[in-house]
Amino acid sequence: MITALIHQPELVILDEPFSGLDPVNVALLIDLVNQLKRSGTAIIFSSHNMKNVADVSDRLLMIVNGQRKLYGPIIQLQGQMARKKVYLEGTFD
Repeated sequence: MITALIHQPELVILDEPFSGLDPVNVALLIDLVNQLKRSGTAIIFSSHNMKNVADVSDRLLMIVNGQRKLYGPIIQLQGQMARKKVYLEGTFD
């Protein structure tokens, strides 16, 4: 990571940067990505962890089977996505 960032690139592309990291290092990486954003670096990254996406992203692009399914500001998309609750009743062992 240091080698990729030491020259202060204008664009950084990260593929699953949080994969395999413990919570402490996830927090450190989120701080680093946010510092890069503040300095004007454009950042593109892929992730399956939506909490991390929401913590560092301004906009989200979701691709399913090669097709764009969602795109827009995180805040706007969160408002569109209704939470659903499922209640189960019965006798369970």
